[in-house]
Amino acid sequence: MGTLNKIFVVSFITFISRILGLVRDMMITAELGTDYIHSAYISAFTLPNLFRRLLGEGALTSALVPVFSDEVHVSGLQPAFKLLNKVITWLTLMLVTLVALGMLLMYHLSKIEGFESRWYYVFSFSMMLLPYMIFVCLTAVFSAALNVMGRYFLPAMSAAWLNLSMIAVLGLFCTSASSRLNVVYWLIAGVIVGGVIQLSVPIGQLYAIGWRPRISIYISPPFYRILKLFMPGLIGASIMQINIAVSRLLAFNISDSAVSILYLANRLVELPLGMFVIAITTVIFPDLSQFASKGDDSKLADAFGRGVNLILTIVMPATVGLLVLRHEILMILFEWGNFGQRDVLQVVPVLGVLALAMPFYALSTFFTRGFHSLKNTKTPVWISLVNFAVNIFATLVLMGPFGVVGIAYANLLSVVIQTILLYIFLVKMNEAFRLTGFLYPSFVIFSASCFMGLVVFGCIAYSEGMFGQGKLYSLVSVLIGIFFGIISYFMMLRILGMDKFSGKVWAFLVKKFRNW
Repeated sequence: MGTLNKIFVVSFITFISRILGLVRDMMITAELGTDYIHSAYISAFTLPNLFRRLLGEGALTSALVPVFSDEVHVSGLQPAFKLLNKVITWLTLMLVTLVALGMLLMYHLSKIEGFESRWYYVFSFSMMLLPYMIFVCLTAVFSAALNVMGRYFLPAMSAAWLNLSMIAVLGLFCTSASSRLNVVYWLIAGVIVGGVIQLSVPIGQLYAIGWRPRISIYISPPFYRILKLFMPGLIGASIMQINIAVSRLLAFNISDSAVSILYLANRLVELPLGMFVIAITTVIFPDLSQFASKGDDSKLADAFGRGVNLILTIVMPATVGLLVLRHEILMILFEWGNFGQRDVLQVVPVLGVLALAMPFYALSTFFTRGFHSLKNTKTPVWISLVNFAVNIFATLVLMGPFGVVGIAYANLLSVVIQTILLYIFLVKMNEAFRLTGFLYPSFVIFSASCFMGLVVFGCIAYSEGMFGQGKLYSLVSVLIGIFFGIISYFMMLRILGMDKFSGKVWAFLVKKFRNW
């Protein structure tokens, strides 16, 4: 399967999962609105997500993939499965210990008098959600092993199982719940069930391939190499996740609705990032690791440049489209039930700022994987420290005069600085990562995206003239805007001289849709 085919498969499955995630969030916001119960639920989910990034799909999988890939290609499947069992054994021991200690801590914090009621709910919800991190962290490791062996379909479905479980619970039980608090309790039950399903699926596929679970605590040389890569990555991922947690805590102190506003804006930004950027990174990262391991700088440079090209070709127009259509998209998706027009207007400016950060989030994610392919996890740690310091300082300065929008500005500033530093130090490590001759393609992509933005803006004006304000106007604006936006974007790419690359991507997409 070629690179574009792999990216298409992962992107399509992730697209389905993200759509399910949006449906889930639409249902949750319709039930909970933006009050403190919703913000407390989101804040409580921060803890298992933090450890998911630390011990699951972030630092650990980045350390596992290069070493596991070497074992598969050099020693064969069975030695690689032995290594996987060692990782799973130690990870399970660590997770069970952390969950037990975390639940005990949250229980005692919830019993302390003097906290505002919203903090009581954060501690209470966190205690109930913590077991989910065992399932999601183990799922991420099993999925990374499957990716190395060229299996992308079921691992990419991981988030879909969680979303389907939560949607089922919302549809079956939450609409008849007597209070918003009971809605959250049912949601937490849906999360735990979804986690069990998430873990069961990749285990089943690995078992079919030949893996058998074994308890193994012996620290072999390959396992030690994973530890050496993991520890600096753990520190870097910790900084990043603490950054997110602190931002949410600060937002929680601004108002009851600030956390949910920030969350919903982030969710829409994560949609294109999750659909395409994660897919591109997932598919190209094993190639980067393989070429870096072999010392093939020519193929390494080609794979890296292809990845950056694909990312910008997709993320830049998505950024412009989200900026232009953000109000209409929010009305369509979230203005239901307890989430009204006033809530939409609060999210609009935050979404506008975070949309500008999308290309930098995408590139920083990909650049970090460039370091990991070179088995260097230390440099991104230091850069994460800079990112953390800039973000917290800027948040403290800007949240006073600008409120939750100030937090979004702080996130934008910090990720811009992080992306620049990552690229500078990546090129210093290996010249193969230098994006030579990339200025003109970037200018073309930017220009085509701006032209597309004008076309989409014209579609909005036309729809308003035909249908006035309201949901029908918003729906027509988005549908017409996306349709003519995509056409105008690829046409402008070709006019401005990106025929070879844009034509290849366009022909590939057209072929896939015709096959359907």
